[in-house]
Amino acid sequence: MIIHTPASLLALNRRLARRVGRMEKAEAVLAEMRAGTALHLQRTKQGPCWALSNGTPVPDSIAKLVVASSSVVGVGDALFEGVASQQTYHWWKTAEPAS
Repeated sequence: MIIHTPASLLALNRRLARRVGRMEKAEAVLAEMRAGTALHLQRTKQGPCWALSNGTPVPDSIAKLVVASSSVVGVGDALFEGVASQQTYHWWKTAEPAS
């Protein structure tokens, strides 16, 4: 059995708080995408730059969580055929049942 010290418990709580914070931010981005906003990737010299189509910047770590969601799909606008990295992602909508 592990006996935690106050310092190790503090470090564990900080780590969990960061993880929960990232999940909450990813959920907020997913909610925006559910409402019709797209997520765009622009590659710059400084690295990837993510933003929603309404102009809201999205940190790289949050965007990676969002893109990993099964509800988000790439538009298919990669520069080369067969490249896994897309530049635009949107919310995947299920087909409406026929009436």
